[in-house]
Amino acid sequence: MSLKDLIRQTSLIIWDEVPMQHRYCFEDVNRTLNDICGAADDTDYFGNIPIILGGDFAQIAPVIRHGDRAATVLPPQLLETASMDFNVFNGRCILAFHNDAVVQFNSVILDSLPGEAHTFHGINTSDTNEDDPDIEHFPAEYLSSLDIAGLPPSHLVLKVGCPVILVRNLYPSKGLCNGTRMIVTHLGQHCIEVQILGGTFHGRRKLIPRIQLATLEGELPFILTRKQFPIRLSFAMTVNKSQGQTLGVVGLDLRTSAFSHGQLYVAMSRVTDVANLSVLQNPPVPSSTLNIVYPELLLK
Repeated sequence: MSLKDLIRQTSLIIWDEVPMQHRYCFEDVNRTLNDICGAADDTDYFGNIPIILGGDFAQIAPVIRHGDRAATVLPPQLLETASMDFNVFNGRCILAFHNDAVVQFNSVILDSLPGEAHTFHGINTSDTNEDDPDIEHFPAEYLSSLDIAGLPPSHLVLKVGCPVILVRNLYPSKGLCNGTRMIVTHLGQHCIEVQILGGTFHGRRKLIPRIQLATLEGELPFILTRKQFPIRLSFAMTVNKSQGQTLGVVGLDLRTSAFSHGQLYVAMSRVTDVANLSVLQNPPVPSSTLNIVYPELLLK
């Protein structure tokens, strides 16, 4: 009997230690079995042979050569199904202390997410003191380049299936609060349809309109007003923004240390199981990190 005939007569496949396997191994076995058994690659899996996958997922994750942290915390197979399964990012996020790291993570992962990217351009205006002759009128290009933490970006790039986070309270009684994480389910010119992730309103679909948002007095030499969808990408978020969130899988960027009281505590305590916490550090990997504590706050 040939190996091909033996495989065709197989009733069950048991595959152990799967957490250590790269996703390409599963894809190759899937295609091979489908080819041998005459199954369709787009609708059938592993030649329609029952398969049991075993292993301890608390052990070391596979080493992905030339990969980054996002490939472990947000593996490619999750990204591939994001537009069809809107729950893949529920309870899963990368945390960083600085906004520039968050922007970098979000940009890189969005590029890896399948689907067409849509760019939404905001309308920016500046409110200055017209009586002051030294005040300059700022060009539109400059205003659109300003990335303020409390505002959405002027050029907002989104795809169906990407996670986003609200930056303003829209309708708190219906679950649309500042800090609510959602998945984009449909992109329109004037409204974006989203599905809420987690909490009492998990799974509810809502429409997000464009609204006017403004900086606070003192943030800039002028008041910047931006009309845009009040959301930001949320593959990654700042540790400060994550306060109050409960997550199942967390990747923590420790290439830069905490810079304020309680940040490290908040970052480490977002995950419900320490086995699901991954930490990214610069080589050589240090054995410690800076934890800033203001004792006077703890004593009051």
